[in-house]
Amino acid sequence: MRIKSLRLTSQTFFFIFSILGIVGIAMTGLIYPFFFCYACPYAVAACPIGLMEHAAIDIVMIGVIEGLVLFAYTFGFLAIVGLIFGRGFCGWACPIGFLQDATNKLREKTIKKMIGEKGDIDGDKLKYLKYLFIPIIPISSYITLDLLYTRFCPVGGITGTLPSLLLFPNKWTPSTYFPIKIVSIILFFVLVAVIGKGWCRFLCPVGAIFAPFNKVSRAKLKKTEECVGCEEEGCSKVCPMQIEEPGEKDDPECILCGRCVDECEAGGLDLKLKGWKDE
Repeated sequence: MRIKSLRLTSQTFFFIFSILGIVGIAMTGLIYPFFFCYACPYAVAACPIGLMEHAAIDIVMIGVIEGLVLFAYTFGFLAIVGLIFGRGFCGWACPIGFLQDATNKLREKTIKKMIGEKGDIDGDKLKYLKYLFIPIIPISSYITLDLLYTRFCPVGGITGTLPSLLLFPNKWTPSTYFPIKIVSIILFFVLVAVIGKGWCRFLCPVGAIFAPFNKVSRAKLKKTEECVGCEEEGCSKVCPMQIEEPGEKDDPECILCGRCVDECEAGGLDLKLKGWKDE
């Protein structure tokens, strides 16, 4: 079976898992290892970014120990996931990555034809932008005592605000931040329409947290002895993250989607989950 089919199955499974509240399962106390707003009517776990904000606020409002414990739980959970899968959850589970995949073919047939190669901009510098959010998010919540990032987050709007509005229109009252949320959602879709995987590449703080774990994780994308070093029609042409040489090194930007593996007819790339004894 091609990796594409396996990944689609995985993405579908995790999306269904994300909304298990639809069958009556309440909040579990778990953390989504991806972006998904726990304000979604059927959410069963917590968004790691929202927990970061709550932890910063708890330090002020409840106590330092309580806030630090929540930070430890959040980052400890993500570290365990990262050590095993690296940034693999971005490519195999995140509903926002799934959404970008689903709209990419439409983008390539319409908008990309109009803008040409502008949608494939060099992200060598812009890719570092997402890392700035890691300290900014908790610091802003600590200072304002508010879920400031959540107020603007387009992902929360897509997975939380819009479903609430559509499913429970009579029980939902827009806040003063609603117009800002709508603007952020619109800007999100403009971004991913113009730039392939624009959110994952430049703005996702969850991706920024997982990215360094690619160096030490057990999920690996590696070149094999069958790699013929093709350039014109090579694996880099299909990489949604625009990595120049997939499999050459443990690139922090790799989401382990496996598109390059499927593309390589020579079998020059391998994607697998290794044991620690396999080094």
